[in-house]
Amino acid sequence: MSNPSGQSRPPAPIDTAPAATTSRLKLDPAAVGVPGWTGTLTLTTSDGGEIIVDKELLCSSSKFYSDMLSTCDTQRVAVDEPRETLELALQVMRNQVPAKTFDELDGSCWEMYKRILVVADKYDMPVVRERCEKWLVSRCLRGKVRCSDFRFQEVSVALEWLILCQKYNLRCLGWYVAYDLGTQLAAGIWPAGMGNSVTECCQGITDPEFLKVILEAVADSVRAEKIASASRRHARSQVQASQHVANVAQAIAQPAVAGLGGGGGMLAAPPAILDEHDA
Repeated sequence: MSNPSGQSRPPAPIDTAPAATTSRLKLDPAAVGVPGWTGTLTLTTSDGGEIIVDKELLCSSSKFYSDMLSTCDTQRVAVDEPRETLELALQVMRNQVPAKTFDELDGSCWEMYKRILVVADKYDMPVVRERCEKWLVSRCLRGKVRCSDFRFQEVSVALEWLILCQKYNLRCLGWYVAYDLGTQLAAGIWPAGMGNSVTECCQGITDPEFLKVILEAVADSVRAEKIASASRRHARSQVQASQHVANVAQAIAQPAVAGLGGGGGMLAAPPAILDEHDA
């Protein structure tokens, strides 16, 4: 992504990667002492794994489990997710950044975060969703300014993520994804099988703000290309002017060089100036 020059700006730009900590979330004071919230809960995963999690931490992060355990003091729950996916979600719940999120510029973490967001949506974990967005935006920013060479390697992935941002209401992340998408579309990079139809490409995007950002990115790219074209034309005219001067200088120099040929290296003598007394 390149820095945008349009009117729109992300809702809440984040310029640093959040620190990875293991601090426990604050509990709702009204929920402290609820019988179903004390002790631990064993989550049995779809691949046969077992994960033991603190009930208070889980209930303070998930409305789904908060409601369930407030009425049912169970010790074991079967879930549909595999162990690896659930552990990623629990890691974010504990405010721990998934490994390698900020270590490299490749897009390997995006698929991982997509799985976490699905879990956060299913079990109503707003804090997990917010942290995922925060960390992904920080990844896009790579510090105080966005990394100039960041871009989705496949436009279809950007489209998929923009639809996810729309679905999960990830306003800040969606701004950056929409801008990247608009920039790539302006450069003529289209999803495979969609041709060059903006309508077809963006048919799954209905959020007016995201559509606006895409258009602003396209407009910024067009302006940047106009400026670059003008600069290239100016550079070409400068080269042509320099070449013209060189050609003129060469044309002037050729007769002078030719005059050196028969005079032993001496220029031909200028015409004699007659004195008026010699007339």
